[in-house]
Amino acid sequence: MGRLGGQGGPRNWKVAGTFVDILGELETAALTPLRRVNGPFGDYLVIQPEDLLVERVLVSVYPQTYPPARETARKLIAVALRRGLDLDWQEVKRVARLPAYDNLEEVAGLTREVAHELRTTSPLDSD
Repeated sequence: MGRLGGQGGPRNWKVAGTFVDILGELETAALTPLRRVNGPFGDYLVIQPEDLLVERVLVSVYPQTYPPARETARKLIAVALRRGLDLDWQEVKRVARLPAYDNLEEVAGLTREVAHELRTTSPLDSD
């Protein structure tokens, strides 16, 4: 992390404006595959965007309002709606319904809001 200019440590770093956690085994509820990225210092795995979206929406409202998490979720939704990211919306629904999250209503509402701003339809409103 030092060679990348990372700040923090020993297991949580801020590198190039992005937070990186090196906490051991990754806990994820999504069944979609992790993304493998080839970096200049080796490969790393990136959490599934379906899990990240549902988690960011949860953090944006619980245990208290947290606007940075909401903004991250909004950006992720916008990129997915513009087809800049493959997102499995059925998997988003499944993960959001899990007892650990139980926030499908919030995820669908925020997705609807962003879709409206982009003048498109929300993929969570169609079945």
